Order: sequence, then structure tokens, then C-alpha cells
Amino acid sequence: MAENGFENFKFYYYNPSIPGGIIFTVLFGLLFFLQFGSTLYSFITIFKKRPLGYGRKLEERSNSTNQIERQAKSKFKYGGTSIIYILLPFFIGLACEFVAHIARAASHNNIESRNLYIIQTLLMLIAPPLFSATLYMTFGRLVTYVLKNEKYLLLYPKYITKICVAGDVFSLLLQAGGGGMLATVETVPSNYQLGQNIILGGLGVQILFFGFFVVVEVTYFIRLSRNLQLTSYNSTVLNGNLKRFPNKLQTWRTILLSLFICSIFVLIRSVFRIVEFKEERGGYISSNEWCIYIFDSLMMLLNGILFVSQDISSYFLKAIPITWQDQDSLVTEDTSVKELDELNQ
Repeated sequence: MAENGFENFKFYYYNPSIPGGIIFTVLFGLLFFLQFGSTLYSFITIFKKRPLGYGRKLEERSNSTNQIERQAKSKFKYGGTSIIYILLPFFIGLACEFVAHIARAASHNNIESRNLYIIQTLLMLIAPPLFSATLYMTFGRLVTYVLKNEKYLLLYPKYITKICVAGDVFSLLLQAGGGGMLATVETVPSNYQLGQNIILGGLGVQILFFGFFVVVEVTYFIRLSRNLQLTSYNSTVLNGNLKRFPNKLQTWRTILLSLFICSIFVLIRSVFRIVEFKEERGGYISSNEWCIYIFDSLMMLLNGILFVSQDISSYFLKAIPITWQDQDSLVTEDTSVKELDELNQ
């Protein structure tokens, strides 16, 4: 029967490359261990510097003493330990890419293996939304704990993070569900079109929310750059102490720029995937492996390289104490203790 009847359905219209799969497997694995080592070091350092009594109830002392301790613990909790969990989706994304490319390499001369196809299809679909989640949360923490100029955002940072992460999770679920349905077309032919449409919907959701995030990033950077002398904090800290801290290749500006470029890589990949799934089976994209390596694997690899190069966990660990020094209170004039406590609820 013709292909629209899904008899003799082909998972691949080419023989997957062993060298390509191995190269990307090694590179994604290397990125994973580099980021893991950096984050582990930061976690150990953060744990050693935790405030006295962290994790235990405050003793009954004067209100001022309790307030200072609460502020110190809020700083440690949201400015320190939160660095660890915002990187968790990124770790999982790198692991997904690592395993996916192992499956691609193993599919060489084994193109009829449904299990290998399912593994690489699902994992390559769900990795980008995981990377996106870390980009959203990193941006929110950078604005809140280092830049401290939330007024230049289109929305308050906690709302931006929640909106974007919610859209990201929805997109991930759609893409994963659609990918799973595509893997069952041999037994349930009708699942192909449905699965394809679900994936397209997930990609559309991802582009919608990520496009919003890019607009937020760009407008924030422009507004902040225009007002670096507006307040004493901006002129003294952002345009002074942190201008080239810790070095000229890793500053708050380079991190903002890196987050923006990473966002572009994810958008390119998502647009490519939409074109791929809109194309009929056996078309140019599905018949040429280089397309998926260039517009998916490479985009995610560059995203990972750029993000890892900024050593986010180390930067927050070094920069946050500078933003709090020489202040009468451990919170800024625009951020109360209550707001800190509610920040990530």
C-alpha cells in the first residue's frame, strides 16, 4: 500500500551516521560533566557559607535580630540554593541529548528498530523545553538578585518565570505525547497524523512563549543600558563593581547576551522542527540527515556550550555578595523581606 496507509512504514529515510552520533554524544556528555563539576563546587561552597541556624527555627530573640536572620536566610535560600534547582532542567536536557545521540548512532544499519527510534525521537523533542526552563529561571534570578532593576521589565520577574515555565511544560508534554504517538504508527496507523499535529501544536506553543521571553529580554536590556547612571546602585554596582566582574568575558552583560543568543538557538530549532513535521514523509528534510544535525543537534550543542561557558552557578555565588555589601539592610530599598519570602512561591 502507499505510504499514506503506513504499510512498510520507515522510521528513517537514510542510514543514520555513526560518526555524527558519536561526535554529538561525546560533546553533550562533556558539557554535562563540565556543568556538573561547576555546579557541585558551587553547591559545596554555598553549603559551607550557609547562615548559622539555617534549616532550624529561629530562637526567640529581639525582633530586629530575628529580622536580620530571616533576611540572611532568605538571601541564602533564594540567592544561593535556588541556583542548584534552576540548573536541574538543563542537566536533564543535556542527559536527554546524550542518550538520544547514542540511540542515533546505534540505529546505523538498524533502521527498523522501533525502540531506538522512540528513544531518539522523544529525547530530542523534550530536551529543548528543558533548556528553555533553565534560561527562564536564570534570567529571573539575575534580574532579582544581581541587577535589581525589575521596573524595566514588562512584568514582575516571578510572573515572567511562572508564565514562561508553564508554557514550557505544556509544550514539553505536547511534544512528548506527539512523539510517543508517532512511534506507534506501525500498529496504529491513524496515530501518525494525530501525533504530528500534536507535536506541531507543542512547537507552536514553545515558539509563542519563547518569542515573548525574547521580547522581555531585549526590552529589559535596552531599558537598563539607558539608565545605568540613574541610581546610585546602578552607577556604583552595575556600572562599577560588577562592570567587568569577575572578568570581561563573564559579566552580567555577557550573561544577558548569552541568554538571548541561547534563546535564538532554541527558536531556530523549533522553527526547523515545524518545517520538518509539516513536510510529507520522505521529503527533503526527512531524507537528509545533515538537516537534523545542523538545525537541531548543533543548535542545542551551541546553546549548551554558550550557557556552560558563562558558569552561571559560580557567577551567582560570586556576584550576589557584592550586591549586598555596604548596605544597612540585607535587602535593597525596593525589595522587602516579605517580597523575598514570596518571590518563588
